[in-house]
Amino acid sequence: MTGRNILLILCLLMLGVTAWCGESPESRFADGNAAYQAGKHTEAIQLYEQLLTEGWQSEELHYNLANAYQQNQQLGKAILHYEKTLLLDPDHTDARYNLQLVKTQLPDQFEAVPVLFLKRWWASARDLLGSGAWGVVTLLLLWGGIIGVIVWLMAKQRRTKKRGFVLGTIALMLMLLPFMLGRSRLAFERDSGKAVIQAEAQGLHPAPDQLSQALRELHAGTVVDILDEFEDWYKVRLVNGEEGWLPKKELEKI
Repeated sequence: MTGRNILLILCLLMLGVTAWCGESPESRFADGNAAYQAGKHTEAIQLYEQLLTEGWQSEELHYNLANAYQQNQQLGKAILHYEKTLLLDPDHTDARYNLQLVKTQLPDQFEAVPVLFLKRWWASARDLLGSGAWGVVTLLLLWGGIIGVIVWLMAKQRRTKKRGFVLGTIALMLMLLPFMLGRSRLAFERDSGKAVIQAEAQGLHPAPDQLSQALRELHAGTVVDILDEFEDWYKVRLVNGEEGWLPKKELEKI
């Protein structure tokens, strides 16, 4: 084999590697969508999961992955990714609808303990927008307050000065609410404090010990609040107020 032939082969190999490495996440996302549309749900799941493994995140990626898992009857995974969709985009109505639909298919159905009105109101207000959107609202009110103060300082007419002072003061005071909601939303996005059971059947234990007698059996898709952790266990609370311990390996955090 001549040196020219060897060089040609090396160039072709380099071009092939470059083309493979240069495939954008968007094109692989499109490949996953095409596989889903063709009914190849397992293939779509593999493509979507690969994107997540590589660090690519978006609400539509989690939403499509949730749909693919739902079609495969993997309800625990479906609920996990619908929840992650809503974590990134709390206004994603399709994800919220599908999530409620999938939850009706779960074997574990619990009556939720009533939540205090203020706590329920705060969580509802926090989830109206993402942290970035709350930041934009805060900045708009801040600028409105600054403009009002400038008008108050610079205007010559007493009536205009009064309006600037009043509007600026109101804007600066109102700014505190979206600022606090934005901080709360950002903390929730970083750590929701919730997880989804992935085991088909898992006992809820009174102590972090497999030998302890289970309080009840739980199933894939049940969402729990994480209260504490000890070694390979999480202390969790169900929506009905029951508490117990579950192995970390059987849960995935939202």
